[in-house]
Amino acid sequence: MAAPEKSELEQLILAKTKEAMKAKDAVTRTVLRNMSSEFKQKKIDERLDNLTSEEEITILKRMVKQRKDSVEQFNLGGREDLSEKEIVEIAIIEKFLPQQLSEAEITVEVEAVIAKVGATSAKDMGKVMGGLGHIRANADMGLASKIVKSLLA
Repeated sequence: MAAPEKSELEQLILAKTKEAMKAKDAVTRTVLRNMSSEFKQKKIDERLDNLTSEEEITILKRMVKQRKDSVEQFNLGGREDLSEKEIVEIAIIEKFLPQQLSEAEITVEVEAVIAKVGATSAKDMGKVMGGLGHIRANADMGLASKIVKSLLA
C-alpha cells in the first residue's frame, strides 16, 4: 500500500523544514516539525489519509491561538524572554496561513450578515456567527465575535 499524497501545504512545510535544517535555524525547524506533527496527529486520531486545506488551516490557527494565550500568560508572569520566543513561533506559523482580514474588513462582513439575517439584538448572535462561516479561514473569529457583540449591543 502506497503512502497517501501529501497536501501542497505539507509539501511546503517539508521543504521549508529542509531549508531550515540546512541554514541551521533550529527555531524555525522546530516550529515546522511541530506543524507537521500536528497534521500527522490529526490524521492518526481521525484515521484519515489526508487533511482538507480547511482542517490544516484550523490546526495552524489553533497553534497560533495557543501561543498567543501563552504570550499573555508569560507577560502576566513577567517572563518576557518566553513571551518573545512564542511571538517568533507565531510569526513562523502565520506565514503558512491565508492573509487575514483586517478589523475593518471583518466589520463590513459582520454588518452584511446582520442585515441579511435581520439580527436586532444579542439574542441573534448565533445566527450572525453562523452566517460568517465563509470568512472562517481568513478571519480571527474571536475578533469577529467581539464585533458582532458590539454591533448588536
